[in-house]
Amino acid sequence: MKVHPENPIAGEVFELRFEIEGSFDSEPFISFDKSNAEVLGKEEQEPSLSTTIINGRISTKKIARYFYRMKLDRAGSLRIRNIKTLVDNEEIRSNDILVTVLQERKEPDEIFLKAEVSQEQAYVGEAIRVDYYLYYRVFIRAPEIREFPKLNGFIKRFYMPNETPVRVEQNGEIYQKSAKYSALLFPEKAGELSVDALKLNVEYEFKRGNAQVFGPFGFAAGQFRQKYVTSEKVVIKTIPLPLEKMPKNFTGLVGHHKFNLKMDKAKFLINEPIEFSLEVEGAGALEKMDEPILFHDNNLEKFDTKSELTEISPGHSKKVFGYTYLGRGPLKIGDSSISLSYFDPRQATYIDVTLSLPALEVIGTALPSIVKDTGKDFQSPSQKVSVPVIPPSSLHQVVLAPIFSETLLSKFHNISFINKCLIGLHLLVLLLLASSFGRKMMSPANEFDTLLRKLRRGKINYNQFLMLIDFFRSGPSESLDDIINRMRISMEARNYLKSYLKKVEKNFYDLNAPGSTVKFDKKYIGQIKKIGPPDGYIARSSDF
Repeated sequence: MKVHPENPIAGEVFELRFEIEGSFDSEPFISFDKSNAEVLGKEEQEPSLSTTIINGRISTKKIARYFYRMKLDRAGSLRIRNIKTLVDNEEIRSNDILVTVLQERKEPDEIFLKAEVSQEQAYVGEAIRVDYYLYYRVFIRAPEIREFPKLNGFIKRFYMPNETPVRVEQNGEIYQKSAKYSALLFPEKAGELSVDALKLNVEYEFKRGNAQVFGPFGFAAGQFRQKYVTSEKVVIKTIPLPLEKMPKNFTGLVGHHKFNLKMDKAKFLINEPIEFSLEVEGAGALEKMDEPILFHDNNLEKFDTKSELTEISPGHSKKVFGYTYLGRGPLKIGDSSISLSYFDPRQATYIDVTLSLPALEVIGTALPSIVKDTGKDFQSPSQKVSVPVIPPSSLHQVVLAPIFSETLLSKFHNISFINKCLIGLHLLVLLLLASSFGRKMMSPANEFDTLLRKLRRGKINYNQFLMLIDFFRSGPSESLDDIINRMRISMEARNYLKSYLKKVEKNFYDLNAPGSTVKFDKKYIGQIKKIGPPDGYIARSSDF
């Protein structure tokens, strides 16, 4: 629903427009309380059909549009209440519409900034798309962001905006429209949340009457002025999820999602890594989803689960959980399944999804321990130690866990705990002294500048890259992944930074190439430069 124009003039006709989309058979019936306004007539368009193909499934939606011509003879506020739509015996209620009716037509702005959201009412955790658009009717150049919106109360997923201008009609005038800032927001709490202002500085061509200003060669030269523009705040009403119906298997996701388990084989040897992945794809806040527990057995040792988030399309992403287990003893788990659920905001209900789990088997015999750790003191040489013996004739009947030769890492593990602590303490003191000395010699601004140039030239090592990322830290407990996820850069750039971090970390611990560097893709330098560096520092353009 919308009013056209947004701010009608007293005594002039305006339209109240309805657009109904869905799979319905009967003609929709619309009713509302018009207050003091006069309804002059109603028009409707022939319903149109929209067909989409998603994952091989064809879905068809009908779109019906209705226009009510209205008029209010006096200026002031007009509230249209009790808006109801009856479709196939289902009543849909809509929020009130507040219209500001002007006494006379005001001169339209030549340049203005507007935040446009996909919806102004949503459930907690439901995706809301926001785009900040710059509208202009004069020639502009060099728009520059002076202050980013804080967007408190939302989980934020930023996108590189499509700044290609398009021609649009706004309040009866033709403008060029260009996106300057885009994000996907997920409300974290119920109530009213604000999509706060984006602030831009714009240079625009100024003409005084028909006067022309000519340059030294006789060509017309425009005069440019600067204008500071700010978008108006948009209030989002957020609805809590129904707690009384929330299932125990709720994943925290809102919106349609798919779950897919990938496991290459089902039979493993003892001490052989068991690796598989779970793919979750949909429109929800996958950043906050934790991995579900899939297998549990006393003979299974679970390692930390790794995860990676990738964007498929705006508002649709995929998160892959990489599971790693180790079978410490024989086990056999048959085919089974678990149930996961998400919340569907359109139906206002929880949807259960059954995930099939394949059979899992671990075979073989683990090597016996010579001494069992009982928590008591080690036995003296005079005490007898019972050692289980496997007859040589039966060795071919069992599968033994692999035995690895002693390496440098295993030698380190054999050092006593106290010596390890002393070594670690010495290293920590050396690092702190080196860090303190380096920061005294170089200001944060120059340090950031130097690290960014090193990154561009591909001459940055692991420790230096960590120092660069650390400039964007907001708290002492924030992980590197959290820091990168919070950076106001594109999803593609964030995923590249994470993969680059893994590469330089691997090189750092590679004994065959100690201290080697990894080439960095220069196309992401600009995004890092744009959101950084530290407060009060402006990067020199000549450095880049």
